[in-house]
Amino acid sequence: MVNLYYEDGQLKKKYHILMAKTGRDTQEAWLPLWMHLRDTAGVMKKLVPKWVPKSVFSAAEMEYEPFLSAAVFLAAAHDIGKATSCFQSVITGAWADKYAEIADRGFALKKSYRAAGKTPHAHGGQWILQSDVTGFGVHESLAMVVGAHHGKPIGADSVMGEPDLVRLYPMNFFGTEKKDETKALWKEAWKDIVDEALRLAGVQSVGDLPVLTLEAQVLLSGLLIVADWIASNTAFFPLIPPEEYGDEGVYPERINSGWKQAAFPEGWHSEVEWMDEEEFGKRFGFSPNEVQNSMLEAVNNARDPGIFILEAQMGIGKTEAALGAAEILACKREAGGIFYGLPTQATSNGLFGRLYQWGAKVSPETVNAIRLAHSSAEFHEEYHQLMMKGRAYVDDDGQDRGWLEVNPWFQGNKRALLADFVIGTVDQFLMASLRRKHFMLRHVGLAGKVVVIDECHAYDAYMNQYLERSLQWMAAYHVPVILLSATLPFDRRKALVECYVKAYARYHLKKKKPEITYRCPDWEKNTGYPLLTWTDGETVEQTAVEQNIQDKAVTIQWADGIEDMVRLLDERLEEGGCACVIVNTVKMAQKIYEECKRGMENVNLVLYHAQFTIPDRYKKEQALLEKMGKDSRDRDRRRVILIGTQVLEQSLDYDADLMVTQLCPMDLLL
Repeated sequence: MVNLYYEDGQLKKKYHILMAKTGRDTQEAWLPLWMHLRDTAGVMKKLVPKWVPKSVFSAAEMEYEPFLSAAVFLAAAHDIGKATSCFQSVITGAWADKYAEIADRGFALKKSYRAAGKTPHAHGGQWILQSDVTGFGVHESLAMVVGAHHGKPIGADSVMGEPDLVRLYPMNFFGTEKKDETKALWKEAWKDIVDEALRLAGVQSVGDLPVLTLEAQVLLSGLLIVADWIASNTAFFPLIPPEEYGDEGVYPERINSGWKQAAFPEGWHSEVEWMDEEEFGKRFGFSPNEVQNSMLEAVNNARDPGIFILEAQMGIGKTEAALGAAEILACKREAGGIFYGLPTQATSNGLFGRLYQWGAKVSPETVNAIRLAHSSAEFHEEYHQLMMKGRAYVDDDGQDRGWLEVNPWFQGNKRALLADFVIGTVDQFLMASLRRKHFMLRHVGLAGKVVVIDECHAYDAYMNQYLERSLQWMAAYHVPVILLSATLPFDRRKALVECYVKAYARYHLKKKKPEITYRCPDWEKNTGYPLLTWTDGETVEQTAVEQNIQDKAVTIQWADGIEDMVRLLDERLEEGGCACVIVNTVKMAQKIYEECKRGMENVNLVLYHAQFTIPDRYKKEQALLEKMGKDSRDRDRRRVILIGTQVLEQSLDYDADLMVTQLCPMDLLL
């Protein structure tokens, strides 16, 4: 690598001597600030065109070119706060030679500072860009993105009565509180960084950069975090020896090499703008029923699709209806994936295989990332195998039809929603409503997707507050949402629909008061079933689905104690079939298990509750689905009895011929 010297021994730019990163516990490698900023800008130039869905630009209310210019400028200037006296003094603490070299170049460094913790480099960078002292004139909406790139945004309001950190803590920025030439040197460094950022962004001046909406600030903050994390990975972008200062000749190859090693997936996009029965059959292997047809028709014809709520009985195929609709919506909104949220880890595990098969069929020519998003995902055997080696989908003629992989870059909890296809517990979605560190990453992931929430009735009043707030964000981003339920109360249906449509009008259409049109006057009290309710812009539509199905009679009888229940189970399962027993406590489930084991012969008992270890629960779930799942056979189901607690109500997709339950709320019984 060639040093950046002129013939007279001077660096091309004085700030090129400043440090950005060092090796861990070693003085054998470092990275100049200018190189890290160039790396991050280069990564951003790869991310935006290759990975960011077009729906994210729409959510930010920006066209592609202004979005790209703003993103690259922010990436190239995001660590300008490291070009300060305080930061350089700290990072060179164990590098005496670098400390002396930077000081010899005229940059003022100190051994101690007043309230150094008040000006972390991210927040310091924000005020350098927007400060009157520096005079760059960067709009605060852009500067605040720089301030948020470590996950904690701060406002542009006053601090201790002073609206400018540079003026409030001059020692931390300049190394002096006096007006002397050392301040001019730091200002020169900042100007060089801003000028280089403008050049890389392809704009002439700060005034050519766009002013960002709140939504754009959140999304660009999340995207900047992604670019910074990739560029900070020293396996992709290695450090250099301490005697070198970097070489511009390594670009753009350094960017291309780092991006290739990061192995980011290709952006997914749907090409199904209209789905008919034939296309549905290709996806799922059967023709759509009345409920699925109604869902497809509503989505096909929606000009400005918003929220869709499908209320239908268990086993009718709501999952396939939602996935078919999601593919259409992804095409209409130019989204780059889906998020499928479920109430428990067990339901997520049970549906993972189906989502994997669907995802492989809808991404026939691209490499896309799939993610099982909950805290125990690594114990899921199929997902664990994918984590180890990835897996291609091969169709009947033996040809590869694309590739779904578990990309290691998306494995962190904060990165989960950035994968193309995500299935997980609903808390992953609800956390979008929390102002917690790095929340912007969740917003970037969701803004580029279609959101599906199953069992949306299964949340208490506390969780519903988070659900409604998250729906408001989705409406602001114009993200289509599909909610599924078998037993949704009238008031929840009304609250969810109006929550979305009002937020859509306020944040996306910029209306203080929505102009909601209700096509069905009594829609909130409609007792039709199955029932589909949806919004098309500010219009609320609804249809009750007519089904040609046979009536089913369910016989209910009391069991007089455990002994009577055991006798009943033994008699009813004498010729075969399977049963489930759902009780209110683990202790009761264990007691019934022991009584059945003692009082019955030739019976296959399965005990399932939340107090088993995660690996044991997964083994039981797999065995249970083999014996009582949708693909089980008569011989698999013969005299199988599942005994467990309320985790069985919404956790596993199984079928029983006989159910025994303790008293419980009616919606849970259904």
